[in-house]
Amino acid sequence: MDNFNYQVKKIWGNNKSFVVFIGTLLLTLSIIKIIFYYYNHSLLFSTINANTNWSIILSTTKWSIYADLLVLLFLNFLFLFLLHFRKFLKVGLYKKIINLFFIFCNSFTILLNVIDIFYYRFHNQRANADMLYVLNSPLQKLKYLNPLFIIGLLLIMIVIVFFIGKLHYWLIRNFEKGKTNFEVLVIGFLGILIFFTLTNKPEKYLLPTYPLTQLNSSELTISQNSVHTFLYSLFRKERELQQSNYFTDSKCDSLFTIKHFSSSPQKIKKNIVLFIMESVPFEFFDSTNKNYTQLPFFSSLLQKSTFYTNAFCYSHESNKGITALLASIPTITDIPLYHSSYITMPITKAGATLGKTGYKSMFCIGDNYDDFGFAKCTNWLGFGNYYSKENLPNYKNLPSQAMGVHDEYVLDFMYQKINTLSQPFFSVNFNISTHYDYALPKNFIKNFPENYSTAMKSMTYYDYSLGKFFDASKNEAWFKNTVFIFWSDHWMFPNEKDLVYNNVANYKIPIIIYDAGNEVKKTDSTLASQFDILPTILDISGYKGEVISYGNSLLQKEGNNFAFSKINSTLYQIIDSTYALGFNSTNNNTEYLYNYKTDASLKTNLIGLPSHINQKARLEEKIKAILQKTSMQYGNKKFK
Repeated sequence: MDNFNYQVKKIWGNNKSFVVFIGTLLLTLSIIKIIFYYYNHSLLFSTINANTNWSIILSTTKWSIYADLLVLLFLNFLFLFLLHFRKFLKVGLYKKIINLFFIFCNSFTILLNVIDIFYYRFHNQRANADMLYVLNSPLQKLKYLNPLFIIGLLLIMIVIVFFIGKLHYWLIRNFEKGKTNFEVLVIGFLGILIFFTLTNKPEKYLLPTYPLTQLNSSELTISQNSVHTFLYSLFRKERELQQSNYFTDSKCDSLFTIKHFSSSPQKIKKNIVLFIMESVPFEFFDSTNKNYTQLPFFSSLLQKSTFYTNAFCYSHESNKGITALLASIPTITDIPLYHSSYITMPITKAGATLGKTGYKSMFCIGDNYDDFGFAKCTNWLGFGNYYSKENLPNYKNLPSQAMGVHDEYVLDFMYQKINTLSQPFFSVNFNISTHYDYALPKNFIKNFPENYSTAMKSMTYYDYSLGKFFDASKNEAWFKNTVFIFWSDHWMFPNEKDLVYNNVANYKIPIIIYDAGNEVKKTDSTLASQFDILPTILDISGYKGEVISYGNSLLQKEGNNFAFSKINSTLYQIIDSTYALGFNSTNNNTEYLYNYKTDASLKTNLIGLPSHINQKARLEEKIKAILQKTSMQYGNKKFK
C-alpha cells in the first residue's frame, strides 16, 4: 500500500505542472463561456431562458467542461508527446518550433471562443466552416471599421498570445526539470480511448459539437467549444444532413413534393427586376412596431403594390438566402451550397431557366467581386452578366462602406445597364448599405428621430436610393412592362440596443410585388417563404415546364400552407398559420411547439400538452417529409 501511495505521489508530482497548465486553460475557457452566456442571454432561444433550473444548469455545465477539456487534452497531449521526443533529440530549434506552434494553437482556441461572443448574433450559432467563405477580401474591409474596435481587438490578441506564451514556457521549464513526465500522456490517452470504445458512436464524443444528443439545440450552443464546432464542420464536410428515411417514398410524396409544373397563361413576357434587400426585417414596415421606419418611397410604392405581410426567410445568412431565392432550395451544408459538391444535383436555375425563354439576365452588387461567393453562385445559376463594384466607373472615388459602394451609385449603374438590354430581361440587385455596420455616405444629410437605430437610418438611405432609381426609370420604354419584386435575404435586428431573440418574429421579412403595368394596392396575409420567389418569377415570365422548388408561386391561388427555416446546424423549424415547431435533425427530437398567434413572445412550450398532440404530429410529419425529400435531392436520388 505504501508503495502504491508512493507511486501515485510520484506520478502526481511529475505531472502536476501539466494538470495546472490544462486547468488554467480550462478555467479561461469557462470564464469566456460565462461572458458568452450573459452577453447573448437575450438571444438564446431556449429552455435556459424560459425554464432555468438546476438540472439544466448542471447538465450544460458538465458538457461544457467536457467539450473544452477534449479540445485542450487532444491539442496538448500532442504537445507533450513531441516534447518527449525532444528530450532524446536535444535540438533547441525543435523545441522553439513546437512551442510556437502550440502557442498559436492554444491562442487560436481562446481567440475564436472570444470572437464567438460577438459573432454569434450574426450567425445564430458558433463558428463553423462557413467563416472561410464569408468575405473575399476581409483585410480591405478593416479600414472601414472603427479604429478603437481594431485597437481593442489587437490588444486582446496580444494579451492572449502573451498569456499563452508565458504558460507554455512555464510548462517547458518544468518539463526540463523533470516535473512533467510521459505517464500523463499514456494514462490520459488510454482513458479517453477506453471511453470512446464503450460508446456506440465514438465520433459523437470525439467531436462533441452538434451530435451532443443529450442536449437540446440551445443548451448545446452554451456547451460547445468554438474550435470544436469549426473543426467538426470541416471534418464532416458535406454530411450535415444524414439520409432521412422517416417514410416510404410514396408516403413522403403524398406529404410533400418538390416537383411542380408551371403553365402560366402569360402572353407578354414581362421584364422582372428583383431587389434582394440585405438584412431588412419586417419591423421596418410594420406601423404597429416600435421600429417602424418612415420610408417615403416604400410608402408610395405600397399604395400600388401587393404587400405580403406573413413571409419568412430560410436562415440568417446571405449565402443561404440567395440560393433559397434564386434556386428555391434549402442549403443544408455549413459552407455555401455553391462551394460544395452538391452543385451537380438537379435544381431549377433562375438565370438558365429564364434564358431558355429569351430572357437576358444580370446580377448587380456594390461589393467586391465574388464576396460571399456571389459571382460563383450566379454563374452556377446561369446569369448572363455579373457586375460588382469594380465595374462602376471611378469606383475607388465613390462613397463606400465596409461592404462596398453605396446603394444609390450601384442602382444608377444598374439603371444604365438595364437601358442597354433588350426585352425581356431579368435584373437582380443585391444592396449593401443596409448591411452591418450601417455606415451612411457623408453627403446623405438627414435629421432622424431620436429613436432611430443605425439600421433604421441605413434603411432610410436605401429608401432614398430606390426613389432615385425609380424616378430615373419611370419614363423609360421598358418600365411599364416590368414587375419589381422586393424581398429580404434574411432578417436582422432592427435595433442593436434591443436584442431579443424570437424564432418566429426573427424570421419574418417583407415582400412587395409591384407590377408597373397593373398598379393595384393589395395586402396579402398568405403564408410565404423565400422558396416561393423562383416559382413566382417563372410564373411572371410565362415559363411553361417542370420546376424543382420547395415553394409555390405567390400568383397561384393554392400555395404552401407552411414556411420552412433552418435555425442552426441541427435545428429546423416549420411554421403554419398558427403554430411554430422546432425539430432537431440530429437526434430526431421535437424541441418546441408554440402558438405564435396567441403567444407572440413564445413563452409557453406546448410540446408536452395532450391538447396539442394533433398539431405536433401534423407539423412533425410535414417537417420530416421535407427533410427526407431534401436528403434525397442532395443524394441525387429519384424524387417527386
